[in-house]
Amino acid sequence: METYRVRIDNTQFGSLMAWVRSVDEGFVAYLSGTEYPEIPLTQAPPGEPLAGSVEEAVEQLRRALNRSAD
Repeated sequence: METYRVRIDNTQFGSLMAWVRSVDEGFVAYLSGTEYPEIPLTQAPPGEPLAGSVEEAVEQLRRALNRSAD
């Protein structure tokens, strides 16, 4: 399992640092709850298929973050 540290720009929370982890079926992006205590721990996004790349996982998390504030 590989883990990548990534920057996610253009969220309604501004730019955030996140993690992308490879799993058997693809990639999952998530925030660390300890680094961003004001933002709930988010895993991108429930109900969608796992991302096929790091970039796709980042985009899924960006969409989930922008939806969470609606």
